[in-house]
Amino acid sequence: MKRFDTQAKVNPGLYFNARKLRFRSLDDPGRLPGDETDRYYRVPLVALLLAGPLVGLVYVIFLPLVGLAMCGAFLVHKLAQWTTEAGTAFARVLRPSWRPVMAFFERTRKGRHQRTRQADQWSEEVKKSMAADADDAA
Repeated sequence: MKRFDTQAKVNPGLYFNARKLRFRSLDDPGRLPGDETDRYYRVPLVALLLAGPLVGLVYVIFLPLVGLAMCGAFLVHKLAQWTTEAGTAFARVLRPSWRPVMAFFERTRKGRHQRTRQADQWSEEVKKSMAADADDAA
């Protein structure tokens, strides 16, 4: 394959820019587009005719594999997402409710600041009524 610099006057044909991975087709004699760093290679017609079926074969073979790989990647991503969410929920349930500040404020010394529990009148009434119902049922 013959190499051509940008702005070189060339004959009609198919030219390939390896840096940008682009093909440029010229129907009339003219100059190749691009800046000073671009280099074009003329692609012979015979090479193009031989490469076409090979590229089609590669496409037909690998397209199903690409689809299966994408589905597999999607399923792995979803499984990882569900596992992470389940682990987070599991850790949230098992996390102790440790409140060190409340423990500090609630500590007492023996003999001082003893809390006196007052009887809850409502709970006492409920206990009595439940005991009366249990005696009636027996």
